[in-house]
Amino acid sequence: MTGPGNIIPQLLPGELLFVCGKRGSGKSTYLNYAIRLQQGFASKALFDPLDEHGILLEHGWTRPALIPGLSRSRKLLLRPDSGAPVLDRFPAALALCRKLPRPLIFGIDEVDKLCSPRMISASLQDCIEYGRHYGQGIICATRRPSQVHRSITANADYIAVFATTEPGDRDALESYGIEPENIPLDKDNHICYLKSYK
Repeated sequence: MTGPGNIIPQLLPGELLFVCGKRGSGKSTYLNYAIRLQQGFASKALFDPLDEHGILLEHGWTRPALIPGLSRSRKLLLRPDSGAPVLDRFPAALALCRKLPRPLIFGIDEVDKLCSPRMISASLQDCIEYGRHYGQGIICATRRPSQVHRSITANADYIAVFATTEPGDRDALESYGIEPENIPLDKDNHICYLKSYK
């Protein structure tokens, strides 16, 4: 990455940026910068399904604060492909964030924890399909692009690709129209390839 501002698109409400790359490739750093650098949004929020509470960042990336009430709003989601329970706090986080001034940019790290290739959280589906109606942009990140629901990739306006070596994940990226030579292999260089579908 020569500089985050050079490869981070400015989203509009209703647009989606999908970020993928293996652990240590720079994906999560990019996600954080991507939210910070968005200029057309009154509020900014970041959600991590693996975090106990999630993190809310209001009005231009001020001091992080834990979202209240999420630990009491847990919903058990069963993934049919593995049978593993996934704790879905996303509906509560989304409901709270939609009370913030709009437009809102909403980041989701480890988005594959809210979906699988054959199933997607109803609240995430709603977020993707009606983002423009709610005045929100979305940035989703994952280590495993082959493990996310097609609704995410089919609605992506941009895909940012960091180092990906798993053959199934590389195949998935190729199915999204990304040429093999544009999928980085070396995570140490933090190279990012950005593809626009606009």
